[in-house]
Amino acid sequence: MVWQRNLKRYDEDIIGASSQTIVLGTLEVIDPKTGTTLEPVIGGSTKRKWPKYSFRSLNNPTVFRKKTRYFVLFKAKYSLFSTQGGLYLFNPKQEVKKLIRKGKRRFIRHLNVRNMALSEDERFVFLAQLWETRGPYHIEFAIFDLEKKQTVFKERLENNCRGYFPIIMVGRNGHVTISYGCKRKHVIVHYVISF
Repeated sequence: MVWQRNLKRYDEDIIGASSQTIVLGTLEVIDPKTGTTLEPVIGGSTKRKWPKYSFRSLNNPTVFRKKTRYFVLFKAKYSLFSTQGGLYLFNPKQEVKKLIRKGKRRFIRHLNVRNMALSEDERFVFLAQLWETRGPYHIEFAIFDLEKKQTVFKERLENNCRGYFPIIMVGRNGHVTISYGCKRKHVIVHYVISF
């Protein structure tokens, strides 16, 4: 074991991780090699030491860009006739969220991002997306270009799934793996991405 940390709050679970950073639900950023805090918790307006933000890993996957010191996070709300939110760039110093990709709906399905990871150069975000409804969901892998603010690749992997949500892992030299469960099987898809 290299280091260990006891978490004090229920919302301090990990909502994003890479080889460079670990992001907690309070938007605290930790160095995975040493366990030291790279970005502290953004405090609330009260005198108590409560974090201003509280995100959950299932609904708000998040990654931290060390170069810009911005978060990339997904937060969307869907109703029968409207869509609010989507994929954001969040500046923790100014506390400004900029919508870079609006959430999508098609008939009764809505698009949720369940996991994300950054490329080594932090230009691209790899997204594990689900087209969800109250029943089975569809799984997609997508690549979003943070400079151009657009999706540059998207592939539907499975339809009508029930199982556990996808996980994305990024290696060196463009290696990206997505893992998911569907129809009583466990699937791993490996990509080598070159731009």
